[in-house]
Amino acid sequence: MALILYSLLIPKFGFLGTAYVSMVQLILLKIIYLIFVYKMLKLNPFNKNILVALFFIISSIIFFKNFMLHTPLIIKGFLTTVVYFAIIVGTGVLKKESLVLWYNLLKRKPQKR
Repeated sequence: MALILYSLLIPKFGFLGTAYVSMVQLILLKIIYLIFVYKMLKLNPFNKNILVALFFIISSIIFFKNFMLHTPLIIKGFLTTVVYFAIIVGTGVLKKESLVLWYNLLKRKPQKR
């Protein structure tokens, strides 16, 4: 399949054609992995919180890309990081106990040798 896609897209799009084919391959591979995990291991890798968080993250990416065109990149990066963490904590994907654990690990002073 990849050879067919490469032969169709490279002449038309050049190096972007290879990027498109690689992207399609990775997406299909991840879908196959998800099906394997769901069918063979009887695990559900998604829950409602993750799907809600994914929706809000994609919405915020679209917002930052389209409505903040003239904002400096450093400010966009900072706002994106703050919004991302607010979404994953607010939707319950990342539990507050995990944040406390990371805070305590980062707060510890390094031991002198």
